This record gives sequence, structure tokens and C-alpha cells, in this order.
Amino acid sequence: MKPVRGSERAASKTPKGKKTGEKPNKPGIKTRQRRVSQEEPQPGTSSQIPQPKPQKKKKGGTVAGPRKLKGQEKWKPLTKSSITALDNILGLSILSVLAGRRTNKEESQEHLNIVKNRFLSKLAQLSVPIQKQEMMIHSSRQHQEETRKSAVGEKILNKLVVRHWKGGVCVFQYLCVWLSRLMLLLCVQAELGAVVGSLKQLEKERDSLENQCFNLRQLLEQQEESNQQEQMVCLVHSSHSVTTARCLAKTLQTSGPVQDAQTLLERAYRHADRLITPPTAVSQ
Repeated sequence: MKPVRGSERAASKTPKGKKTGEKPNKPGIKTRQRRVSQEEPQPGTSSQIPQPKPQKKKKGGTVAGPRKLKGQEKWKPLTKSSITALDNILGLSILSVLAGRRTNKEESQEHLNIVKNRFLSKLAQLSVPIQKQEMMIHSSRQHQEETRKSAVGEKILNKLVVRHWKGGVCVFQYLCVWLSRLMLLLCVQAELGAVVGSLKQLEKERDSLENQCFNLRQLLEQQEESNQQEQMVCLVHSSHSVTTARCLAKTLQTSGPVQDAQTLLERAYRHADRLITPPTAVSQ
């Protein structure tokens, strides 16, 4: 029986179990696992493509060389864009890890940066299949597109937040203006009430003053009438007034047009003399 490809067993017959009913071992499982580990190396574990272990000597004395994968000669190193994309992804991962830590952030960041730089330097020397390289480029482009969309979404969100904040500020300013106007109206209303009260008080005082002025006016008129009567009596009793009246009569007598009124004036004087002189003097 021919050996399975990649196995270390020489050609032989089908192995028999020790006991009846025991199934033979399947050597193809280990070879598949080894092939998968050779085709898809884990990042960060080794800088080069893992080579298969040197095979043991066969019974014939020959040693098999390292087995190459199919199409390995067409592999190419990673492009700068792929390495840059991985650098960005690792940087974001480091930031997310550091955000959850509270202590020793600087030491952790320094250690993670060293590990990242070593990993990227190893990736620069690593050759990968073309299909996987294209997938890496596609993933980097997709990551850039998602980053761009995230940035656009953040800008839109910031605009909405700013717009909402501006709207809230406008509403607050409108409320402040409305409250200030309301307070002003209340103050004006209170001042108007005080002015109306003072006007009513002034009207009452004016009415009382008008009554006082009317009473004083009547009293003044009475006093003026009494004073005029007293002055007339004083003029009648004074001799100076009599002499002035006689002088006036003489001047009137000298004039021609007034001779007719002379007799009337004489009678008036006589009558005035009778009134002025007491009756005792007339009897004497």
C-alpha cells in the first residue's frame, strides 16, 4: 500500500490492530493539520513561512526534503498599503485597549507599540498568496471606506448637536426676552398704579384747597367791603376833603358853562355840612 502524501510511514500493508475489532490509525489527519498550518501562518508567531520539520530517515536510508506548497513560487510580499492598513487597525486596537486601563498606561502603550513594530517589520518580509494579498487590500479599502463613513457620520452628528444646541439657545434667549418684557410690563403696571393713586390723592387735596380758596375769597371780599366803608367815613369826616371840595367848586364857578350846576353843588355842600356838623352846633 502506498503511503499518504506527507506522512512519514513507508509503504507497507494495511496495519492490523492488536486485538480483533480494533480500527487502524488514520495518518491523513495529522498531515492535513500540518498542511493547514503551513498554508495559513498565524500573525505574530513567526516571521517567516513555517517550514515542515525535517523528516526522519526512511527504512531505505533516504531523507525527504522540505515540501513546498503548490504555487508558493508565485507569492509576493505585502504591499505598503496593506501594511499601513494593518498599522492603522493595530493602532486603533491599542487605543481601545488603553482606554479600558486606569493605571500603567504609558508602560502598556510602549510595550504594545514595540510588539506592533516588530509584527509589522516581520510582515514586511513575509510573502503571501496573491489572492490573500488582494483580500488584504480589499479589507484595507473597506476599512478606509468605513472610516470615511464614520467620519462623515460624526460630522453629521456634530452638526445635528450644534443645530439642536443652537435651537435650544434660541429658545432660551426667546424665553429670557419674553420674561424680561413681562417683568418690565409688571414694573410699569406697578408704577402706573402708584401714579394713579398719587393722582387721586392730588385730586382730593385740590378739592380741599379749592374749598379753602373759596372761603378765603369770601372772607377777603367781606374785609374789602368793610375797609371801603371805613375809608368813605374817614373821607367824609376829614377837613381836608371838605377844603378840596370847596376848591373844586370855586374852579367850577369861574367857568361859564357850569354856572347852572353851581346851585346844585351849593345845595349839596349844605346838605353835606348838615350831615357832618352835629345838631348841638346848629342850635348854638
